[in-house]
Amino acid sequence: MLVIGGVTGPDAFVGMGNGLSQAGPAGVVLCFAVIGTILWAAVQTLGELRASFLLLGFIVIS
Repeated sequence: MLVIGGVTGPDAFVGMGNGLSQAGPAGVVLCFAVIGTILWAAVQTLGELRASFLLLGFIVIS
C-alpha cells in the first residue's frame, strides 16, 4: 500500500500540472468536479448494494 501511495501521489501532481497547462484552471476544476461526481456515485452505489445484501451476524449502525 505504501508503494502504491508513493507512486500515485507524485503522478497526480504531474498529471495536474499537465492538465493545467493544456486546459487552464477552469478546465482542471471542471474535471475534478466531474470525476468527483462519478466517484461519489460509485461509492454510493456500493453502499446501497452492501445495505441491500445484509448478512446474518453483522451489526449495521446508521
